Amino acid sequence: MDNLGQSYSDLGRHSEALDLKEQVVKLRMQISGPEHPETFSSMLSLAQTYSDLGRHFEALDLKEQVVKLRKRILGPGHPGTLASMHDLAMTYYDLDRHSKALGLEEQVVKLRKQVLGPEHPHTLTSMHNLAVTYSYLGRSSEALDLMQQVLELKKRVLGLEHPDTLVSQSWVNDFQRPSADEPAPKRQRRN
Repeated sequence: MDNLGQSYSDLGRHSEALDLKEQVVKLRMQISGPEHPETFSSMLSLAQTYSDLGRHFEALDLKEQVVKLRKRILGPGHPGTLASMHDLAMTYYDLDRHSKALGLEEQVVKLRKQVLGPEHPHTLTSMHNLAVTYSYLGRSSEALDLMQQVLELKKRVLGLEHPDTLVSQSWVNDFQRPSADEPAPKRQRRN
């Protein structure tokens, strides 16, 4: 059922996916319990479907639950916990809760550097998103400094033509030539 629900999502058939994914979460809760890793994954998949259907606050609620559970069960430095925290921070950003996004993004960057290393692609993605949030909050100097650091690391680690490198390069280029009537560049989402 979980795979079929995901297939519906992949095809843009979100209403059909929703029914299946809600059933999967209910069954996983009954069979595996609310603290099982597969239950977390199903909850996050359901949260994504809520977002796809414009039900952002229901998605936010599920993501907050998963972060809380993963921190308690797996620990704050577990890669799964960090991925959930990263996703939650992006949801806060998308819902214009930039201060909450900032605090969580700073935690994720710090922990990912410690756990995964400063050059891991997930760490670089989190650093990219933190730079965008700095920019949005008017911390332009910090934003540009961090994004230039990210760009240099991505060039070295991922290569000059990697899509993630090009996203950061585009952001730096846009940031360095702002127009008076255009805001600083918004986040280009990375999954």
